[in-house]
Amino acid sequence: MVTFVLLWGGLARAATPSPTTPTVAPLRTASPSPVLSGTVGPGTRHVAVTVDERTYTSAHDPDLRLEGARWRLDLEAAWQLLPEGALDVQIVATDAEGVQRSDTTLLELKIDLTPPDPPTAQRQLSTDGRPLLRGSFHAIDTDVLAITVADRTYTRGHLSTCSVASRHPRCPGRGSSELTVGPAGTWSLDLRDRSVALPTGPHEVKIVATDAVGNRSTDRDTLELQVFLDADGDGLSDEDERRLYQTQPRRADTDGDGLSDGLEVLVEGTDPLSVDTDGDGLTDGVEAASPGRRTDPLSPDTDRDGLTDGQERQLGTDPTQVDTDHDGISDGDEDANGDGLPDPGIETDPLSPDTDSDGLTDGRERQLGTDPLNPDTDGGGEPDGEEVAGGLNPRTDPGDDRVDLDQDGLPDPDEIALYETDPRRQDTDGDGLSDGDELLIHATDPSDRDSDHDGLSDRSELVHLRTDPLDPDSDDDGLSDGAEILLWDTDPLSMDTDGDGLSDALEIRRYGTAPHRADTDGDGLLDPEELDAGTNPRSPDTDVDGLSDAAELLALGTDPSDRDSDHGGIPDGVEHALGTLPMDEQDDGPLPDTDHDGVSDPEEHLLSLQLTLIDSDHDGLSDGDEITQTRTSPNHADSDHDGISDGDEVIDHDTDPLDPDTDGDGLSDGIEILIHGTNPLSPDTDGDELLDGHEIRVWHTSALSRDSDHDELLDGYEILASHTDPGHPDTDHDGLSDGDEVRLHRSDPRDAHSDSGRVCDGVEIRRVTDPRDGIDDFYPDLLDHDLDGVTNEREEVHGTDWRAADTDGDGLIDGLELYRLGTDPLDQDTDDDGVPDGDEVDGLTDPLRADTDGDDLSDSEERQEGTDPLVRDSDGDGLTDGVEIWVLGTDPLLADSDADGLDDAAEGLWISIDPQRPPEAGGHHPTGATADTGSQAVHPTSAPLIHTDRRCGCLAPPGPVPAGAWVLVLWLARSRARSPRHAGRHTTPVAPDPSGGSRSPERVRADL
Repeated sequence: MVTFVLLWGGLARAATPSPTTPTVAPLRTASPSPVLSGTVGPGTRHVAVTVDERTYTSAHDPDLRLEGARWRLDLEAAWQLLPEGALDVQIVATDAEGVQRSDTTLLELKIDLTPPDPPTAQRQLSTDGRPLLRGSFHAIDTDVLAITVADRTYTRGHLSTCSVASRHPRCPGRGSSELTVGPAGTWSLDLRDRSVALPTGPHEVKIVATDAVGNRSTDRDTLELQVFLDADGDGLSDEDERRLYQTQPRRADTDGDGLSDGLEVLVEGTDPLSVDTDGDGLTDGVEAASPGRRTDPLSPDTDRDGLTDGQERQLGTDPTQVDTDHDGISDGDEDANGDGLPDPGIETDPLSPDTDSDGLTDGRERQLGTDPLNPDTDGGGEPDGEEVAGGLNPRTDPGDDRVDLDQDGLPDPDEIALYETDPRRQDTDGDGLSDGDELLIHATDPSDRDSDHDGLSDRSELVHLRTDPLDPDSDDDGLSDGAEILLWDTDPLSMDTDGDGLSDALEIRRYGTAPHRADTDGDGLLDPEELDAGTNPRSPDTDVDGLSDAAELLALGTDPSDRDSDHGGIPDGVEHALGTLPMDEQDDGPLPDTDHDGVSDPEEHLLSLQLTLIDSDHDGLSDGDEITQTRTSPNHADSDHDGISDGDEVIDHDTDPLDPDTDGDGLSDGIEILIHGTNPLSPDTDGDELLDGHEIRVWHTSALSRDSDHDELLDGYEILASHTDPGHPDTDHDGLSDGDEVRLHRSDPRDAHSDSGRVCDGVEIRRVTDPRDGIDDFYPDLLDHDLDGVTNEREEVHGTDWRAADTDGDGLIDGLELYRLGTDPLDQDTDDDGVPDGDEVDGLTDPLRADTDGDDLSDSEERQEGTDPLVRDSDGDGLTDGVEIWVLGTDPLLADSDADGLDDAAEGLWISIDPQRPPEAGGHHPTGATADTGSQAVHPTSAPLIHTDRRCGCLAPPGPVPAGAWVLVLWLARSRARSPRHAGRHTTPVAPDPSGGSRSPERVRADL
């Protein structure tokens, strides 16, 4: 020891050296209360150890002892349990002078309480009692592996010293030579050199994996040992073969029939000493091994048709089918002597369902009494099958082959062979014209009710409309006849229905004016006059100055496009009302604006606005913005009457609040947003080249799907180019989708027999013949087992059941669905409207249209509501059932929902009356404060009755908007809130603020 002398205050003393840095011994243990230890330097008086936030001192804790240069802490004695994982340990050593030295070990104390993953063993079957066992263990965690079999344990230890990454194919370790371990945790126990074999029976295999700190995992498995001698490997022991079965123990197939003795005894139940157990001429091996047509080796006639299995194999018939050719006669009846040849005049061919190829199965001919061996029983020149299909007698009358049973002017054989019309129906396509008239007089298609595909039936065009059934646009105005009748309500025989000098197409597609009203907005100026003058033909007051366009142009000389013609600061209407000159700015002066909405009080009075409300009509737009910016009506929340408030159109949807049909697709913006979910800014939401309005109103396709029937042809292409049915993937019902016919096969998707042959296109494709070449056609099987009007061959094409007349069970036979109605014989509800096809036909609704009458209620919804699915307006109040239920919340079965003497349409839109509230309940308030808003009275002027504007599917006035008219959307907010019957069906309306102030659309939505 070196002594230093310190001089301090004249005194000197020797200094004891400070202790060296203490240490903590690293420790990995499976005990949660281990013994910790370490070293300290000389001169240490006491130590303090901190572990898991608990500190022990040798001066006070007996569990921490200082023994010379070492310290020891017993946590078990201290009753401290440590958590699993790596922990820090801190030690502080203090000498006699109070000098401290400390050390902290970082994560060197590791508490490992988790045993290694359980080892596994593969199940083994040993025939000699000396197996080679294999299995797996978790190599990273396991240090010792012990396997016990038959009371003997085999071990392999020190495995943790072998790195998995560098481990040799056989990691040595230490232990039993029979047990070896391989890379990545595999083990094998080789008992093949065992001197004494394991006895017969089950043996437990116990496997224990122990990690380096003593954690253990154990797995127990059972090793089945069945020791028996089977010299020939046939599955029967040699002893059983000799004693029980009398078979040869050294020959696997004693009788040589292709089945081992064990298979015959244990599986098939056949006689291992007989080649043909059932004596049917087929060996047991052949019967048991035949793929897909397995006969019973224990029964000589598997299908019990009267022919042995051996005879059927010789004949070529199916020994597992009673009636191989499905003609209704069993194979045994057709070839009773089993010689494989039909005896002339006696036997039919069991391999052909139609022995004489006349279109009738042999069984059907027996039922009818015709000769199944003679294709023309009565000798009239027409095959029996065609006579039956035409409703003729194939047995006794050779002269009826030219009969016209349905009296349509076409001989029945010609209808079958040439025209493919129904000889039993005078009007095959159901368009109201006989097949003969269509072919011989009008040149229309008797199999297509709409020959020109304009959405109108041939008869309606010929008889009622006088349009050309072969020309989709009779007046050549660019609008199809169907669109003019069903969508626009225009004259299909006149290019300019209203005679205003603008063609119907121009008014609809370019200007958005009404093609059936010369003065769309009713302001006294014809639409072309307004276009020439630069005013809006859809608004009676273009500049919203309180003066109609006609008054400004024809009487006052002011600018109808400028609300302040003299730019003096006062609108023309106010100046006119005050008696000043609207063309002289000198007499203009400042005017009061009580609500600071940018509209002076005189102008608000002129326009019947609320002097104290910034937003008089509660549409989310201030009165000033409506007058100066959007040019919408400040006292009407829905200026264009499309069911969407002006504020919602401007703020949320970016649609034109002055045009009920912003994109000009024939559907109002409200109908698109509230009902159909289409884009009101795109005339063709799905991009299939068809307007949304045309798809919904005319063609009844989906406006949200480019390919409604999923036949890989766009709906527009089907309507405009291929003239196929966009609502049915296989227009001609030939088993090929329209898309495949057009793109792949180049066949006619509208003709099941593109080559005019006797085989339909779908069958030709399956037979690998050319559907465009009739030369390679051969006479088809015209068999109709279930008598549903569809041959068995066609049933295969369509996927219907040839054994069931009504495959989908909807009450309509398959033939009626395929060839008459066009419905899906595999779907009970073709149009998915909730009403089965059969019920729709019985109830006269259209099974192909979910909404038969086009009132925006499905047929099923109409049944639920009690409305008429065949009438758009069940109560005749001028509002369609859909508008009443989805939009207004009124009763579609009552023209006057509140029983106040006025129908819903008249009071709900144009005069200050709530159609759901009678006058005594506050529904009528022509003078004084309004019952719902408490606002200043608005004195309405008279207005003509509302009618439905079919241009856009919305409600519109026949003339100018009356001053002081009530707001549709304001009323909707009240009606929806009180209508539990239709709760949840409506879009969020704009409602008045009870506080009297204006509210943003966001505030309105939050409140509602």
